[in-house]
Amino acid sequence: MAKQPILDDSIRALPCWRGPIAIEPLPGGLTNRNYLVTCRGERFVVRRGFDCPAHGIERVAEAAISAAAARASLAPPLIYADAGFLVLRHIDGRTLRAEDLSRGEGLAKAITLLRQCRDSMPAFCDFALPDRRPIRLLDHYAGVLAAPGHRWHAAFRRHEAALASLREPLAARPQGFAHNDVHAGNLIDDGARVWLIDWEYAGAGDPLLDLASLANNGLVAADTVDGMVRAWSDGAGDTIASFPALRLAAALRDLFWGYVQDGLTGGLDAYISANEQRVAKCALP
Repeated sequence: MAKQPILDDSIRALPCWRGPIAIEPLPGGLTNRNYLVTCRGERFVVRRGFDCPAHGIERVAEAAISAAAARASLAPPLIYADAGFLVLRHIDGRTLRAEDLSRGEGLAKAITLLRQCRDSMPAFCDFALPDRRPIRLLDHYAGVLAAPGHRWHAAFRRHEAALASLREPLAARPQGFAHNDVHAGNLIDDGARVWLIDWEYAGAGDPLLDLASLANNGLVAADTVDGMVRAWSDGAGDTIASFPALRLAAALRDLFWGYVQDGLTGGLDAYISANEQRVAKCALP
């Protein structure tokens, strides 16, 4: 508890404020801390985080990609970035829930947003992007979990065959830009449109993985998935054929993330159990 006043002082000392500020902690954030700051009637979100090699998080890259996403009108404007702090303009809206994305208007808005991310972000990223190809992400986590002393080593070993089954289909996929953390909690609806936030895992990867994450995390009904993929891909048959492999890759990535994060902080047993079930449902025939 003693550290909080020190952090508050650090936030107050940021050079982007135009007057006195009020600070409120925001919920969530396992790899960073989030705060709502009010300054002269305007509201901002402050993210405080450091590089995290276990997850491949680089805060300098996150800041650059967040700024690019704002220029692409996908994310809120970036006000300031330095020394582990990101200051973003607050979006007045409702953070979505998984059920908002299961079908209907909420799903349609999210698909439109992911199409925009796929099509727009490469032009705004005129800098080197982290390598976030799906197989690269999975292999990174596999390297962490391969240590025999890791709490989840034995559980990880049970998924090595599934990981091996993905190498060929993932290698054949075209690459582009991917956010790599698409779930309801990172989508904010302001009533007119949906915004995508939290770009710490974004980089050069497979944009279809974002749609797969939307299907998995948005609890999209089985009878809706084909239409969802067609809407995102303009009906391209190769994309539809690839989608089951990307859903498994997304499910394994989320599960492996949970294994690794639990090794750092603990407390993720329920999250891991849910994702174990999701991986089983996404298993390739």
